[in-house]
Amino acid sequence: VAPAESLLDTPRHRIARRPSLKKDPERFILWAKQCYARQRYAAAIRNLRAYAKKYPDSPEAAEALYVMGLSQMEVKKYYPAFKTFQSIIDKYPLTEHFDELVEKQYVIAELFYARKSYEYSEKVFSRVVLNAPFSKIADSAQYRLALSLMNLRRFAEARTEFEKIPENYSFSPLLDSAVFHAALCSFKLSAMINDYDEALLDKGIADLKIFLARYETSAFAPQAAAMLEKLVDKKAERMYRVGAFYEKQKKHAAALMYYRITVREYGRTAWAEKARQRADRLQARINVTN
Repeated sequence: VAPAESLLDTPRHRIARRPSLKKDPERFILWAKQCYARQRYAAAIRNLRAYAKKYPDSPEAAEALYVMGLSQMEVKKYYPAFKTFQSIIDKYPLTEHFDELVEKQYVIAELFYARKSYEYSEKVFSRVVLNAPFSKIADSAQYRLALSLMNLRRFAEARTEFEKIPENYSFSPLLDSAVFHAALCSFKLSAMINDYDEALLDKGIADLKIFLARYETSAFAPQAAAMLEKLVDKKAERMYRVGAFYEKQKKHAAALMYYRITVREYGRTAWAEKARQRADRLQARINVTN
């Protein structure tokens, strides 16, 4: 039931003047909620906050904060509203409004996401997941949390959050998208590696192969296949260049090993043919020397 429908804000019950918070708290809270019903949101926020602070153990305290949060949403103070709703969950976990509070937080997070305020959407979606990990919106919140992190270019964190969807929400219709975006984060991270760290490149290749094996008919499959081809080509180039480095250092056995790995494991790339030619020439020189 929406609070405005239960505030007795009728000519018969309307309270004209602000009652005393100290002397008449019951009428005061009713009057404060009626401010919300009459769209006097600033007054509602101010007085509902005062009531909740003065009487935190009152049966009406959670309700006061709830209507205060609704008032904050009406005046577009979305992050303060989120914090107000969170304070209810923290202080009054048995509140009858629990499901509504989580849904309101989700709505606030979506508003931030739509505005590309990803720092805020990440914070709020994260709290939604923590508050209600088994709710009907939990998988969507988890997915949006990961997208927010990805848009913040926090790719390693985003990948971790995407990976939680197949782990925790195997029923979700977002499953293939989550697995794809986890692989996409690995792809993005692989562009940041240096010459001495190939773990991220290997992780990107592995993630994309897993995605294509599980979701070959997904709408994301063509994009995943193109990404995989780029990473495999990049890996082949690295193997080839390592071989060339060893050849220059006259470490022929190591050079041949890397050239042959390039040919054997990355035969569909242009680097494989280059490696084969270099290996043949190097082997010929070794045979002449011997």
